[in-house]
Amino acid sequence: MLTFKDFPYQRPTLDQLETAFRELLGRFNQASSAAAQIEIMNEINALRQEYESMATLARIRHTIDTRDPYYEAENSYFDETTPVYEGLIHEYYRSLLNAKYRSELETKWGKQLFRLAALKLKTF
Repeated sequence: MLTFKDFPYQRPTLDQLETAFRELLGRFNQASSAAAQIEIMNEINALRQEYESMATLARIRHTIDTRDPYYEAENSYFDETTPVYEGLIHEYYRSLLNAKYRSELETKWGKQLFRLAALKLKTF
């Protein structure tokens, strides 16, 4: 059984994340079907899950021992990169709200996702 201390941690590279995210957003905006947009949303969600999981691991491990210099540096890294990451999410939400196949996406993901996206854009 995997315990918390055994969860693997690897710092995400912001440049790689940003490049991949922007490429997916470009594909999403140019997609020729709802199915293609749904698949791209799955890929975006996987990128988001990886970044957010690593950020959470780093922050928890830093909180467990604030004297650990490694996780102090990792915590600082996420403090610095999270605003850029949130900017990418902002762009994603804008793309969602303007999606060519929005009605089909709302059927798949639910209208609440689009309400949340609109609220996040207002508060960013």
